Amino acid sequence: MRYEMDQQTETIHNRLRDSLNEELMDMQKKQEESEEKIKHLENKISQIENRERLKNIIFHGITAENWEREEKVIEIVNRDMGITLERSEIQFSRRLGKSNKSPILISLSSQWKRIKILKSRKMLQQKNPEVYVTEDFPKEVLEERKKLKEQLDEEKKKGNIAYIRYNKLVVKEKNDSKKRALSQSPQQDSNGTSTSNQGPAKIQKGDTLQRETARSSPWRKDMA
Repeated sequence: MRYEMDQQTETIHNRLRDSLNEELMDMQKKQEESEEKIKHLENKISQIENRERLKNIIFHGITAENWEREEKVIEIVNRDMGITLERSEIQFSRRLGKSNKSPILISLSSQWKRIKILKSRKMLQQKNPEVYVTEDFPKEVLEERKKLKEQLDEEKKKGNIAYIRYNKLVVKEKNDSKKRALSQSPQQDSNGTSTSNQGPAKIQKGDTLQRETARSSPWRKDMA
């Protein structure tokens, strides 16, 4: 009797354990599915935001009240960058801060006009050094660019051409091909005269051809 009761108790425990395990596994599966859906939605939102950023541009160094900020931007773009910008081409604008000196984000109606403004940044720096333009990067990209800034400065000190493209550091060694060319020392013959690998072979081949032609030429026999 005691044995049968123990067996029944063990059976009940096993069933409860199996049932709990199944419920836990089911809950874990649902949680993983929910996390996957959330991640998918976050990626979609990020893609939409990044597409919208392709129309945005940020102006720094403009002091203006909120009611006149767009007019100030239009004035600077037309006067200092030589680009015609109409108010109708601005979808919206906002300050990235509370001060009237905070950067101004402008959303344009066309990516083409944004690219044109970005390409004219050097002209703006020459005519109005206090004002400069940057792209509207996501927060995580801005953090990555800040981390790359120190490495960028080091590469420039070395004399290399370096710049940050989105969230990557691009480095090109200055006069790289010239350095490699100078590192190739010419070979020397037994007399100490500098020679190249292909030069002597070509000359010897040409001399041999001329000698063979001179021997076999019929005009050579007639003249003799």
